[in-house]
Amino acid sequence: MEPAMQRKMLTIVMGLASLLIVHVNGETSLPFDHQKLASDGHYLDQMQKMQAFKHSLLTRRQLATPSTISSSPAPAPQPPGSRPSVYEVTTYGADPTGKLDSTEALLRAITDAFNGPSEGFLMKGIKNLGGAHIILQGGNYLISKPLRLPAAGAGNLKISGGTLTASDDFPTDGYLIDLSASSSSSSSYNYDTEGILVQNGHETYIRNSFLGQHITAGGDPGERNFSGTAINLMGNDNAVTDVVIFSAAIGVMVSGQANTLSGVHCYNKATGYGGTGIYLKLPSLTQTRIVNCYMDYTGIVAEDPMQLTISNSFFLGDAFILLKSINGLAEGINIVDNMFAGLYKGIEIVQLDQSKGPFKKNRPGCGGQE
Repeated sequence: MEPAMQRKMLTIVMGLASLLIVHVNGETSLPFDHQKLASDGHYLDQMQKMQAFKHSLLTRRQLATPSTISSSPAPAPQPPGSRPSVYEVTTYGADPTGKLDSTEALLRAITDAFNGPSEGFLMKGIKNLGGAHIILQGGNYLISKPLRLPAAGAGNLKISGGTLTASDDFPTDGYLIDLSASSSSSSSYNYDTEGILVQNGHETYIRNSFLGQHITAGGDPGERNFSGTAINLMGNDNAVTDVVIFSAAIGVMVSGQANTLSGVHCYNKATGYGGTGIYLKLPSLTQTRIVNCYMDYTGIVAEDPMQLTISNSFFLGDAFILLKSINGLAEGINIVDNMFAGLYKGIEIVQLDQSKGPFKKNRPGCGGQE
């Protein structure tokens, strides 16, 4: 086996182009009590603030995007202090060649970003970092331990523009970027290495990213040995958008509810080699939407699926959807408008795993155009 395969590294190419951390220390995901929420004035007030914040992000993006044809006057210059702070990691001593350990330099940049100028609060207890931008400057940075973001509540931060590579002695139970609340947290799924962990938080956006253990464009001779999990979502209300996962045993592990995956291309490890593109490991609390994704020789597994939507996605190479019975529950499943392409070997496109017992509670809502 090549030394590169033995390193079991996870790489983020072109980084987290817009990683929005709104609440890392969120509450544990529990079923919603809509009646209680409707009568809770504090909750509604916080949600209104959140909507106003999202609107401000869209407005800022529209102002920052040049228009080729416009009769409107140019927007007025932003007042001093309102522009996002920029942190170039090489100024902290990070080595863009990947030869020297850049862990401490990157952590100093992250610390400065969290301690830098702020624009009030996104909501109670969540400081607005004002779009602080940590720029990786197109480099490849070697790190020997997880880049753990400060646990204190803060949001509106972006990390982009480069590659993070785990060193040979990187902790086998660690994550390249760790958003968990506890400094001692680690993977609970016993995989060798992890990419991005979001634990007990919500409204975290991961987008425009390439993730993998080993650089490959598919058909890698070492694919059988790919391990680890690229993205581990252990919180609720998060979004993974326009992400490519090219080498890992599991592309995206979801154990929090009400998450959205869109435009995700998984060719991390073929099903025939024991890989899974997207694994929904939250029996009876799924509430997950998977849309416009590309499952490339690797499929989707959902345990006791409840309120699950899989639509407008493409499954290549006999990739399929597996509904796995844990407690025998299945409700509100919508599998519609997907395309499946295989080798005509009679492999079912939607399969049931009832090895731990049959599905006992089922409601209508599962259909599809295959």
